[in-house]
Amino acid sequence: INHDHIFSYLLTKTKKGVKENDFKTKAYCAIEAVKKLKLATCHTSLQLKQGYLLTDDPHRRYNDFIDAAKSDGLISIKDGIIYKNKEKFSRLYEFHTIRKDNIVEVLKNEIEPLPQVVKKLNRVFWTPMLCIRRKLAKNFYKKDIAIFEKDYKEYFKQGESKPKHIGMPFFKKRFFARTGIVLVHGYMAAPEEMRQLAEYLYEHGYTVYCTRLRGHGTSPEDLATRSWEEWYESVNRGYIVVKNSVNKVFMCGFSTGAGLTLLHAQNKQQALTGAIAISAPYRLQNIAAGLAPVVDTWNKFLSFLKIKKIGRLDFIPNHPDNPDINYVRNPVSGIHQMESLMDLVEKQLPNIVIPVLIMQGAGDKTVDPKGAFEMFMKIPSEKKEFTMVYSKSHGITRGKEGEVVARRVAAFIKDYE
Repeated sequence: INHDHIFSYLLTKTKKGVKENDFKTKAYCAIEAVKKLKLATCHTSLQLKQGYLLTDDPHRRYNDFIDAAKSDGLISIKDGIIYKNKEKFSRLYEFHTIRKDNIVEVLKNEIEPLPQVVKKLNRVFWTPMLCIRRKLAKNFYKKDIAIFEKDYKEYFKQGESKPKHIGMPFFKKRFFARTGIVLVHGYMAAPEEMRQLAEYLYEHGYTVYCTRLRGHGTSPEDLATRSWEEWYESVNRGYIVVKNSVNKVFMCGFSTGAGLTLLHAQNKQQALTGAIAISAPYRLQNIAAGLAPVVDTWNKFLSFLKIKKIGRLDFIPNHPDNPDINYVRNPVSGIHQMESLMDLVEKQLPNIVIPVLIMQGAGDKTVDPKGAFEMFMKIPSEKKEFTMVYSKSHGITRGKEGEVVARRVAAFIKDYE
């Protein structure tokens, strides 16, 4: 049993058109249900994480199935809805030609003799989407909290780790809200950094989820072990919660969170209604940042030689705008990860087509303000806006600058929701 079997069964059971998003969501639930049977006949690929079906990021297995079904004339997709070709699915095929003419029917028939599997698939198929979405939002929120609790316990450092509420991801749900926002904090910070903006958006009628990037809100030692890919997946967990709570999703990130937001905007395309990038680290002011890849490679070489102390530079001092939130030690490996992320973001900027707001503090001493406009010009979206905010520092999501930022973000969301 593999992905194609499950996709085929659900598609064949569909009588009318089905939203592609609903189809992928039920496929995810079906795979999770089948995995619990622990059958020897399950392909190893089903044992891997299946979250890509919920995050609207491109994925080869799903895309290959859909592309094959479209090229064979079995389905068509219009305005995000999958339509079956009724003629293809109602026709009686010859035994020797059905595999060529309708492979979806063949794959569906191959799992029909497995009653345990069919029972699980039917249960998922007939479960109302409202129930599924509520359960997914609840489960992924719980999962995000559990991950933080585990990391905080493992990496807590007396006298350096902040109180638990600083790093805890938080969810402010507005019942009946049709629009939600995923907020993403910056490098060496924590969800608390976005609290003021979250409160403002919530008061204006929006559902808000603030993610916690792995390695943050715990200790610098934790951050030193993390990759930007883990940060990306942290955002995806928040995205799944919000996506299954509202109809339209915006993403708004500050600093490194802004870089992650722009990468999600490229990967998710129209699944996101809009993206807001505040003070993205497109051009760093600190010359030490440019040395991070070299130092990180040197540290890894020393680790390979099992040299733990002599010649290493694992952390450099940090003097944050918000010492009640940010780390005071900056892991060199983390700077390298941030730069790797932004290198990728820069390459992907020409692929962003959704509404985008680029914001930047004029007096930023961490990020070169000129880089913000360079970034703005590389984005081809016809619905893009640029705002420069008066500031004396990098952090502009709190205090008086934060009030200006919140009003501008809310206005942008209102214009495009």
